[in-house]
Amino acid sequence: MKTYDEFVRVVKALEPYLDQLVFVGAWCHRLLQFHPLATTPSFAALMTEDADVATPERLHPRST
Repeated sequence: MKTYDEFVRVVKALEPYLDQLVFVGAWCHRLLQFHPLATTPSFAALMTEDADVATPERLHPRST
């Protein structure tokens, strides 16, 4: 998952559950830059090609 377009596809697929999910890992560094209080880090962030998502122990089925 090298591009924002690919990440957007993942987010759209998970949309019914976004209120219960937290994106973690390398994508946090990429997304943080869009926060109004973000500053440029003094280091190069480790970037991976996947998206890590933290979920509650159980997710109940939802429809879109």
